[in-house]
Amino acid sequence: MQVTRRQLLQAGLLATAGLVIPALGRTADNSKENLLLSSVTDKDDKNWWVLSDSQGNILAQHLLPGRGHGSARHPSGKSAVIVGRRPATFMSVVEVSPQGEYKFTDLTSATGRHFFGHAVYSVDGKFIYTTENDFDNGRGVIVVRDISNDYKVIAEWESGGIGPHELRMMPDGHTLVIANGGILTRPDQPREKLNLDTMKPNLAYLDTRTGEMLSKHELPDHQLSIRHIDVADTGRVWIGCQYEGMALDPMPLVYHHDLNQGGLQAAEASMDTWRALKHYTGSVVADNQQGIIGISSPRGDRVTFWDNQSGKHLQDIKLRDVCGLIPSPNGKQFVATTGKGDIAIIDAQTLAVTSESRTPELHWDNHLQVLA
Repeated sequence: MQVTRRQLLQAGLLATAGLVIPALGRTADNSKENLLLSSVTDKDDKNWWVLSDSQGNILAQHLLPGRGHGSARHPSGKSAVIVGRRPATFMSVVEVSPQGEYKFTDLTSATGRHFFGHAVYSVDGKFIYTTENDFDNGRGVIVVRDISNDYKVIAEWESGGIGPHELRMMPDGHTLVIANGGILTRPDQPREKLNLDTMKPNLAYLDTRTGEMLSKHELPDHQLSIRHIDVADTGRVWIGCQYEGMALDPMPLVYHHDLNQGGLQAAEASMDTWRALKHYTGSVVADNQQGIIGISSPRGDRVTFWDNQSGKHLQDIKLRDVCGLIPSPNGKQFVATTGKGDIAIIDAQTLAVTSESRTPELHWDNHLQVLA
């Protein structure tokens, strides 16, 4: 399916006639405009891939076969993917030509596999890596696809645990870091967690040159599910957890790790901060320009900010049902989206909301990408 810019204009899907998108790009009259890539659910419960401006005006859209989750941008900026939410079997790719033509391709996981909602590209842009469930054998796998060969699967590696969720590329360009959530699931019981008493999450490092597992690291409490991660340009991995136990007392949900420098370290915060997160974190993102880590908590209705160097909690911003979070390309802002249709722009130095808009007919999904 190819959609030209003229067709989008005629359909009313491009809200700004002056928009030029040569490579999932920028507005002609405002190079600092944030273009947001995410999935949304509309008022009719339909799920869409959308490209919007920071006021929520839809610039392009594509109907998805189910609810989307995480997105990833190709290093060239000329394509991107959105991966379906567990236990989805689809991944939707959008490519943009220099003429502004959009080509959408919906890919399907192999038989006996489903996606866990996240993907990352290789540094050279030749391959894409996805976290998937080999559900018949109860194991997590990293699946490698060759982009130049119609995304054909060319390799499959053990993820190092059960329920791999988010994965990132380390600064060396060949090591993947993987959040193995530890929770056993099956597609015939889509949202059931089948092993909470015996779950064993870990953070794993894998060499993409060989598929070799380099190391695995566990947390003290086996019911702290490692779900979302990001890597600062210093190489420090930041980890957001979801607690699956019954404890009433608050516990640390944010950790960081430096490869080859010991175990996972809990970030420093007050008990009130941990209590406010309600055992749940969402997006984890690093603003390398400011040295600040942003971590959302939709259950806690807040975005928390952390200092990358010291590992200490800085402050919070309250936003109802917030989960999508990403720093702007220039590092001067964070952009946050909510399930209530809000888009908030946060100054990365003052950590204060500078503007907020709402599109109540759209429910923004869990994760967000900025294209500029």
